[in-house]
Amino acid sequence: MQVKKNRLLRRSGYALMMCLMVVAVTSSIVLTLFHSIRLQTAESLARRQIVVKNSLADAAFEHALATLIDNPNFSGTLNFAVPNERNRGYTLAVQPVSGDHQITAVLRVAATNTTVSRLITAKQLDQRRKTLGL
Repeated sequence: MQVKKNRLLRRSGYALMMCLMVVAVTSSIVLTLFHSIRLQTAESLARRQIVVKNSLADAAFEHALATLIDNPNFSGTLNFAVPNERNRGYTLAVQPVSGDHQITAVLRVAATNTTVSRLITAKQLDQRRKTLGL
């Protein structure tokens, strides 16, 4: 009887230790998954910002080209805000440079401004007109 009682006393903390170990391992796995998901979300948001900026830059240059096709002597600035989107748009500045056109766009995405510029040659403008059948 005494031997059985000693054996039970030695095992009395075993279940508690196993429960604590299972809780620790499970918590570690859950925290690792949570951290991984947060990193993926941050990466997705950063990629989205890049895609939005690139798309907005393309739209700005296409807007400038359409304006130059319509009015080859255009020089000045144009503002555009994306409908139904706060803090998203661009400002175009078109300047003639010895027969060509320097296009500078200031892109507004969220709280950041990015400036991009491109030189459109008269030949590129003529090719675009031919592509459009003008």
